Amino acid sequence: MLDGRTATRYKLEGTELDVVIEGDSRYEESVENLKQLLVQSPTGALVPLVMVADIKTETSAVAINRNNQSRYVTVSADIARPRLGKHCE
Repeated sequence: MLDGRTATRYKLEGTELDVVIEGDSRYEESVENLKQLLVQSPTGALVPLVMVADIKTETSAVAINRNNQSRYVTVSADIARPRLGKHCE
């Protein structure tokens, strides 16, 4: 799913924007690889995702989401700015 396909659309002030996910496919291979994905902090520093997020697998409802016949997964997050700042100073 990191090949640049549109994952979803986001509506902002009446305009719909495509949300496109691009990246190295090695981050799809394992949770350990995903933890090492570098993300930019508010200060501009690159830090591993595991430094600013709790990453875990969980059981969820059995469903296959599709968009134009392609399967997709929904990823949610709860942004905690104090935690992000602690690791990015």
